[in-house]
Parts: sequence; structure tokens; C-alpha cells
Amino acid sequence: MRDGTNQTVYGTVPEARQAGDAECYTKIDRRPGHYVIGSLPLGDEANKIPNHVGGRYCVPNDTKTLTSNNPEQPKGPSPEEMLQEIEDQFAKTDIQAPVLKQSYNLGSGLSEDNPNVYKGDQINFYVDAPIARWEGDLMIGHVEMESYPTQMTIQYGNGDEDSFYTMGKPVSRARGKESRKTATSYAYQRSGNFHAYATVSYSGRFRVDGGDWQALDVVLTKDTVDPLLIRVWWTDVGRVAGDCSYDDTRWGCKNDPTMGKKDNPNPRLRKADIRTGQRWHLNDNGDGDTEYSLHRDWPDM
Repeated sequence: MRDGTNQTVYGTVPEARQAGDAECYTKIDRRPGHYVIGSLPLGDEANKIPNHVGGRYCVPNDTKTLTSNNPEQPKGPSPEEMLQEIEDQFAKTDIQAPVLKQSYNLGSGLSEDNPNVYKGDQINFYVDAPIARWEGDLMIGHVEMESYPTQMTIQYGNGDEDSFYTMGKPVSRARGKESRKTATSYAYQRSGNFHAYATVSYSGRFRVDGGDWQALDVVLTKDTVDPLLIRVWWTDVGRVAGDCSYDDTRWGCKNDPTMGKKDNPNPRLRKADIRTGQRWHLNDNGDGDTEYSLHRDWPDM
């Protein structure tokens, strides 16, 4: 008989088919077979002539299916493997080392990085920690990745430390006004020279082929490389007679031997550097130090 597309069809009329009869017969050699809709299985003499429009094939019942010599066919990467590759790439992200700063003198007419502060005053600390980005092709597709700072821990050099879920920011003060407390400020209660450091935690996110951003569970940490010198001064009040033009070495004058030199290039630290063990600012020899008189009696230390 012929079907609707005028193709010859060999088969058993469903209403007349008895038990054991084949569903169809191949066109060329009239072998008993069965119908398959869709793609043909691999085998010998599979009839590739559709019995009607839509891709219905009569495949011989004795068709041999080709079997691979290696029953374990190669598989693609699992979702876990693709995510692991993303996390591994995130761990290798080239994150710029953060820089710890303080803005105590910002707005006072002195340079922002001036290390001289007063005991008991609020010192506003902040960290310069830019976002790092990476883009490239991985197993999952084209991946864009970002790492961004989410937490910082500051070691103040005197044994104290604090953690914050913000990187802080520069804060200026009006000339002649006291420094104000901020979310990331700290007040030294003892005078002396200190080395402060910070450790910054970075979280990450990624997206594949321009899709939605997804958060990563991995957190990276990065330490500041260079110490931040903080020089904490105390104040003293006394009665004087005359002025320093007669003798600039008298108490309160610029060459008073009991006063330290604010331009000292290598001051002695109140405590050894927490990372290097140095007892001096620039090296462990005290080269260039002129502040011996400040520590003659180690007042308030």
C-alpha cells in the first residue's frame, strides 16, 4: 500500500495483525521489523526510508547494535568539577596588596600621611583595596570574575586589633578642631612609635557567558606589605619665663633635649614590629635615629 506521501509501505494492518506478526517489513528485503520514531539506531541494514512523514522507520528485529569496545563512554565535566575550576581560578586571582592609611591630619594643613598624632585622639584608619577582575574561558564557558574587599582587621602595633566590615574612607577635620570618632577610628592610650598593619578579606562573584552574577563561597585574605608608622605624642603644660630666642634648648623650645624630633627618619618603636621584629622604624640598627631623648625616661610608656 501507499501512505499519504505516496511512498510504498509494507506492513500489517493493525486491525488484522495477529499475535507474532511484525509491526512492519523492510522495503528492500521484506524482513520483519518494528517502528522507530526519531533517529535510527546504529546497526547493519537499518532501513533509512521513512514509512511516512515525521521520521518513522521500520528497523529489522534482528538488527545488530554496534557496541563500543570501551563500554565506559567519555563523559563531560560534572557541575562540581566546573565549579571547582572556577574556585581554583578565583584563588589564583592577582589581587593587589592593600595599603593601610590614616587621615588624622587631613584638613589640618599638614600632609595626610603625616605620622604625628596625639595620645587619646581618634585616628581614622582606612584601607586602599581595589577590586580585582579576571576574564577567560573555562570548562563551563566564558567566565567573568571579580574579587572585592569585605572585611579588614587592623593590628595597631601595640597589641590591640579590631575587625571591620568596611574599608573605611579618608575623613578631614576643620583646622583647629579635634579629630572625630569614625566607624574605623582608634585612640592610642600610650605614647610612642608604632607599626600598624592590616589584613583584608576578599569575597568573589562570577558569571558565565554574560549571565547573572553568582556568589562564590571562597574567601581570600591579603596582608598589607608595608607598615604604617604612627607616632603618638603626649602633651605637657608648664610655666616659662622669657622666650626661646634667648635659649632654644629650654623647656618647650624647639631644641629642648627632652622633646623628640618630629622629622626623625628612623624612630625607635614602642614595641617591636609584629611582623619583622624590628625595634626601629626603617631597620633594626637605629640608623639615623635622633629621638633618643624622647625615650630617656620613657614617660607614660
